Amino acid sequence: MHTDRPTVHDRRSADDGLARSLNAGHYNDADSQAAEQRRRAQRTAWKLGLLALAVYVGFILTGVIGR
Repeated sequence: MHTDRPTVHDRRSADDGLARSLNAGHYNDADSQAAEQRRRAQRTAWKLGLLALAVYVGFILTGVIGR
């Protein structure tokens, strides 16, 4: 069965395109929030990675792993 109505995905794409055209040249609020959340998550991941590396190096230097 074929209908001329766009699917939900098609309508969502059209709405996204309209929002982008209305906000041309400006960051969309949702986009900027998502970008900030990605930066915070990346910063947290780096901190945890460095902490894990420091613990690992500490174990090696104290000889705990070599026993």
